[in-house]
Amino acid sequence: MDPAPASIGPWRAARATVVALLAGPAMQAHALDVSQKLALPAAITDGVLEAGDRRLHLPPGRWVLTGRGAVETIGYARGGDAFGQGVSAWATLVEDGHLRAIMWLGLPLQDFRSVHPASPGCADNDATIARLNLSNQLSKPECLAVYGERSLESALDKRSPHTLQWLARQHVADPGPLVRFVYKLRSESSYGNFALLLPTGPFDSDDEARSWALGLRESLRSFLEHRTTEASVPALPGATSSGAASAR
Repeated sequence: MDPAPASIGPWRAARATVVALLAGPAMQAHALDVSQKLALPAAITDGVLEAGDRRLHLPPGRWVLTGRGAVETIGYARGGDAFGQGVSAWATLVEDGHLRAIMWLGLPLQDFRSVHPASPGCADNDATIARLNLSNQLSKPECLAVYGERSLESALDKRSPHTLQWLARQHVADPGPLVRFVYKLRSESSYGNFALLLPTGPFDSDDEARSWALGLRESLRSFLEHRTTEASVPALPGATSSGAASAR
């Protein structure tokens, strides 16, 4: 058999390179960009939320974006007040008709000196299970708190009514008592707010909930400070997520 022409090998290699380049983007994870206005609910198909240059990977499961809003931010630039925009996003995970988790993320879309939203930090109230003030400087507040909630309505009615309405449309039953983890901080030129609402079932005690909260800080601190642009939320406590929820 005659050998193949010498030109065939390089041609095939070049063709394979072109095919790989064309196929590459389709294989990459596609984040849901919450800095853009979106029709809700929106399926978070690859489990990644994007805001500006930051990407947050959620625990496994079919998460749904159930709430989103623009936030005005304020800080300083060149000796005067500076104003910008931030984003607030709510993602919900339902499995087999039961609430698994609700996550809230708040980030600025522009960084500048002392930027922060108008919302308060971690409040101390009757629902507080634990609250740690981790601030080293007054200008860089950092707090980690664990709260108990009586019901979904008490936890969401003022924070994310759209999420509460979506759960009602999905006929998701109120799981009863919940635990709400909140981690907020401000760095020199950025900030980050994160909360996670979970049924109390996976936790045997308040001490176990406190311990899990410290793991949140370890996983998310540099991301919320904007020292890194990518992070992953720790695996949810309790049974492994099956990802049985869907957006409707």
